[in-house]
Amino acid sequence: MAAQDIGSPVQGLLQSVGLPLQLPEEKELLLLEVNCWRFVHKVAKKEGCSIFGLVSGETKPWPEIITIQPLFKDCLNLYELLKRLIIFAPTQSLTSRSSLIEEDEYIWFVSPSPRLLPEKESIQIELFEILGMMQLVQACAGKTGGQKKFI
Repeated sequence: MAAQDIGSPVQGLLQSVGLPLQLPEEKELLLLEVNCWRFVHKVAKKEGCSIFGLVSGETKPWPEIITIQPLFKDCLNLYELLKRLIIFAPTQSLTSRSSLIEEDEYIWFVSPSPRLLPEKESIQIELFEILGMMQLVQACAGKTGGQKKFI
């Protein structure tokens, strides 16, 4: 867990937001999303880590999340992957409302997600989402922009 990696007192913070003290190893475990984001916000504030949303997103990159991996199967290109993600993401998160805006030869991948927390507490969510979006693009295009083969 990213919070433990930076030395944050996880147990007290988990309890303060209503999350279980020990997260079970169950892959299908469902947690209240707003409580998870409150936890992330509290860690960021307590540890003075203004980029904790990025730090936590690096712990488990989006392409490594088990439920996202099937989106890559038989995918022809990045555009198709992003279209799949837009349909799939709302089934995983209340805040995942990405879309593609096509303008001439440009395609914008945007995430005008609804806020679960007040604006000043939402920055960590936004950092996490932006990093995840970048990770998906990098997984398809490669970190240097070269085409990567899909699974």
